[in-house]
Amino acid sequence: MIPFQPTFTNSHFAEVRKADLVPLPEADEVFARLLSRFVQLGKMHRNVSFGELEAGSDIAPTSVFLTSLFAKAYVILAPKPHDGPLDLFFDIVELLPDLFEREIFQSGKEIWTLMNPCAQADNLAASMNDSKRQQAFSQWQKKFVTDLDGLLVAIEGNNGLDTVSKAVETAFGPRAKQAVLQHSAQRRESFRTLKQAGFVIAGAASVITPARAHTYFGGPSE
Repeated sequence: MIPFQPTFTNSHFAEVRKADLVPLPEADEVFARLLSRFVQLGKMHRNVSFGELEAGSDIAPTSVFLTSLFAKAYVILAPKPHDGPLDLFFDIVELLPDLFEREIFQSGKEIWTLMNPCAQADNLAASMNDSKRQQAFSQWQKKFVTDLDGLLVAIEGNNGLDTVSKAVETAFGPRAKQAVLQHSAQRRESFRTLKQAGFVIAGAASVITPARAHTYFGGPSE
């Protein structure tokens, strides 16, 4: 169980936070679900990004590595103030490359280490100690930041639902786009509800099964 609860400064999310906490015996359960959705979105972006490359599944970051990084980043960043879930998610993705150790040899080879806090001598980054996979991870993470930045700009700029849905599709695939459109239609409120309702919270549960990957490096991996 993740022991850290996120701090959201947006008044809407503060109210949602209170409402969510009341019926639960442990508040951590709410935010463990939020972290779970972050991990799901991270894997979705990975699957979409590696969808068309022939060697995609061979060089995509593994699920155990991504899950461990997201959990570590969440523990660090969740207690810090954020406007809402999407802002927290963006900061988590930005932090990913700083969360594991790199030993660089003269030959240029790198050994990545991310120790398992529950099992000594268990390197959770062992699966990433391949130069092609390491390079692919670095490129993917940069693309992820760019895609999320585009989504944030679309939302904050009030550029319209069509622009936001296209940014969502770029990052997470066509199924995610449809989930956002459906959510907006159900609410039948202003465009700003996309942010106020929390895209990450509202959309993730509807799109946890990724559509066929289609834009960047290669195919899905587990």
